[in-house]
Amino acid sequence: MEREKIGRSKARALVAENKDAGAVILCEDTGWTIRLVIGESELCVTPNDSGQTTWQSVDDCLTFVGELGVDSIDLQVDQSDDIGADPEYDDWIRKEVQLAIDDPAPPFRPRKLKNVLQRSKLS
Repeated sequence: MEREKIGRSKARALVAENKDAGAVILCEDTGWTIRLVIGESELCVTPNDSGQTTWQSVDDCLTFVGELGVDSIDLQVDQSDDIGADPEYDDWIRKEVQLAIDDPAPPFRPRKLKNVLQRSKLS
């Protein structure tokens, strides 16, 4: 299903208007994506003006979502193509997330992220 794509500035404006906004950081076979969740709507946040939807790293995703100040963050792995079945890929995802958690200057409270990870499939 194709989701509406929005840029960073539109995402910031929507979060400012909707205090109950959340974000989903999704690891797909094509890379990391951010979905902004507002009510029943899920919008795909683009990292730049090119319209591409994949972000370079989970760190970039976590930094931007942290700056947004959303009410909740969820990390998910798309397993529609058995992505999680590859042990090397699973290890890579875990390392990427752990690096983001261990970042000495995270843009948001690490305890909140750890709580999200404990509830997610990555824990």
